Amino acid sequence: QGHLAGFDTGPQQGNRRLLPARTRVRGVYLDTEGTAYVDFSSALQEDHPGGSWWELLTIYSIVDSLTQNFPEVRRVQLLVEGKEIETLSGHVRTDMPLAERALF
Repeated sequence: QGHLAGFDTGPQQGNRRLLPARTRVRGVYLDTEGTAYVDFSSALQEDHPGGSWWELLTIYSIVDSLTQNFPEVRRVQLLVEGKEIETLSGHVRTDMPLAERALF
């Protein structure tokens, strides 16, 4: 969970925030199959700016950060208030664990 603390505090000067300011990480859990379950506050969905590009950036900043920095994490399942969500803002399915995409 410590690695995700930067998502709560926001970007360094000159960079843009990828998660809404009120978003908090409620918990992170790793199962025996290598899936990390990351539970966010409802602000992740409620305050998200929307749009397919921002949705991809938000989702894969989380997924790639965990899969690239922790070898035991193979996939990431996003949760909001402890529940799976079908999509963050209508463009990308998030109702299943996601693997690294390495967009950049």
